[in-house]
Amino acid sequence: MSLRKSGQRHTVDFLKGTQCTPVPQREAPPPSASRRFSDDEALALIDQVDLTKDQYIYIRACLLAHGVDVLPCYDYVRRAKERCYPPEPGSVTVTESEMRIGVQRHGPSYLLYQTDRPGSPRNCRPLRLLFQKETKEVVKKIKEHIQSQIDDLVPVQIHLKSGREVTIRHKDVPDLCPTNRSGIRTAVQLIIIHGADIMKVAPVPIGLLSEEPLESRHKNIRHFRKHHTRLCNRTSGNTDLLHCLLVSSDPVLYNFRPKPKRKTLTYCKTVLSFLVEPSVSGLKGTDLFESDGEEEFSEMLISALFVQRLCISFVYFI
Repeated sequence: MSLRKSGQRHTVDFLKGTQCTPVPQREAPPPSASRRFSDDEALALIDQVDLTKDQYIYIRACLLAHGVDVLPCYDYVRRAKERCYPPEPGSVTVTESEMRIGVQRHGPSYLLYQTDRPGSPRNCRPLRLLFQKETKEVVKKIKEHIQSQIDDLVPVQIHLKSGREVTIRHKDVPDLCPTNRSGIRTAVQLIIIHGADIMKVAPVPIGLLSEEPLESRHKNIRHFRKHHTRLCNRTSGNTDLLHCLLVSSDPVLYNFRPKPKRKTLTYCKTVLSFLVEPSVSGLKGTDLFESDGEEEFSEMLISALFVQRLCISFVYFI
């Protein structure tokens, strides 16, 4: 009553409301069931964040101290690493100055996968690394050696769940010539000069076959040699380097890594005027499902993609 007499009516109303209004008791939310990382997911996390063995063990120990058991033991991660290496004995050769892997892999099983970024450095599998001065004789010798292995590739037999048997034959697709005649990128300047010929023979759009992923892969090689190789002797260091390249380019681990978001670009009217829409007026609706019509339709779409990439590169660099 003393508050009301002193004129503090709002304070009195507030205190009265707090005493009369019951406070509902909130129930604590049930603990969410945390999903444990698989061996491959943990290995992909280590490769993506560039963790060392000690860092991974320390992070796992901190999580266990807070009651979170989501990361597997490092022994399971080590087994996942070993699955990324070629299982065939004698297929890998490592010396003090060379690392070599055979082109043909005669494993117990084959992995068929399709990636949306075939030009990514993550999809560049190591084949051969040679610490030697580059000369014409060395390049010619390596090219002949790899070409002989490509010619001796054995077709792969795949048995599908439906009962059908598929035979996969390997075909050598030549890349663009690495000769640079101007200050622009090698792939782009050759496209501008020989655009029509490239559209006829190239099996995929421009940018999927280029030397740029290999050049970007050299940065990974320098990083792995500096931070993830043993310094006791050259052979052990080269072995660690080859293992890092095999793990970072493994197609199974590629699916567990977060994909970077691509920004959608809006082209100006000048660029859009160069684009040519694919024409399917010569094909009937039923012809698209036939064998000949399907091949013609796919070739037409690929040519249209080539025209689009050609015009955009031409406007950007000229």
